[in-house]
Amino acid sequence: MNVTRCAAIVCVLSTCLRGNELYVPSEKYVVIQDAIDDAVDGDTVIVGDGEWSGFFNVNLDLLGKAITVRSENGPENCVIRGTGNEQGFRGDMTNATIMGFTITQCSIGIDANGGKITNCYMSSNGTGMRLSGKTMVQNCTIDHNTNRGVITVGGAPVFRNCLITRNSAFSGGGMRLTGSPILYNCTVTFNDAIASGGGIHTLFSQSDSIMRNLIVWGNTPDNIVVAPGSGPPRVRYSNIEGGYNGLGNIDIDPLLGEDGQLAPDSPCIDAGNPNFVPLIGERDLDGNRRVLHGRVDMGAYEFAKWADTNDDFMVDLQDYETFASCPLGAVEKGCESVDLDNDGELTLLDFGEFQAFFGNQY
Repeated sequence: MNVTRCAAIVCVLSTCLRGNELYVPSEKYVVIQDAIDDAVDGDTVIVGDGEWSGFFNVNLDLLGKAITVRSENGPENCVIRGTGNEQGFRGDMTNATIMGFTITQCSIGIDANGGKITNCYMSSNGTGMRLSGKTMVQNCTIDHNTNRGVITVGGAPVFRNCLITRNSAFSGGGMRLTGSPILYNCTVTFNDAIASGGGIHTLFSQSDSIMRNLIVWGNTPDNIVVAPGSGPPRVRYSNIEGGYNGLGNIDIDPLLGEDGQLAPDSPCIDAGNPNFVPLIGERDLDGNRRVLHGRVDMGAYEFAKWADTNDDFMVDLQDYETFASCPLGAVEKGCESVDLDNDGELTLLDFGEFQAFFGNQY
């Protein structure tokens, strides 16, 4: 085939795959559902800053389309608010991505069967999320919901880098799990239940449920409850209050900050699965690289203090002076703290990571 013609075909195909961007609000779209209705596979609906409520801004149905619906500037700036009876998102989301919303005061924040939910904040709803199928949930905070933080109803939903905290219910305050859910690097803390399973309650679950690198702590009346007849989940390299049988598990106060971050002397630092491999581009709940110092931490957050060379909880000019004094190449004595990828060599990649930390307080 003619090379020029081939390149043109690739260009056309890539444009088709990229799709169009539909903005709300705009001259054409005043409400979110109208933009979703017009979207076709590959399109992105971008929702502007503000509070969205009322008809066609709640009970949003993605209609089984392979589209992305995202906020323009993150969940702190874009709120979907119900009146107590609505759902935030619902319907067939098998091929869809939802990204960057705060969802509040709905009966269910997100009711999903498949698809991907990322960088969302579910707070003060009835149920934070009701999930089935192979739904992927990444980097979400689910808190202060009154009828459980998460319910799974079969399938194998996956949770990565999520904080589930201060939710409540009759049972399974934080998470009520059926099917074969998979959890990596989640923090489940300070949830409560009237009966049992304040943190995680597995009911009719399969024994192939996988839980790795978790912190499950401070839940009442208990942290993990496996219902009779339910296959116990395979929990590994996790900090479970009250203990849980499994390789690498510990039962030590995780020393968490108010929002679940790790204190400098937390036993969860560098205590996760030593063979853990993050997804390409994966970040923790604060946006830090998922593995910062050779071995993943337990919980939703990495302890991002490694660029703080003088332990003053700031990455500033003093740390830069330490970095600048260390030559590129094999790490010399005294320069270990600036080998940010822990590969034994000081390179420009380490300098790039240092720049990402600069000016931050930990």
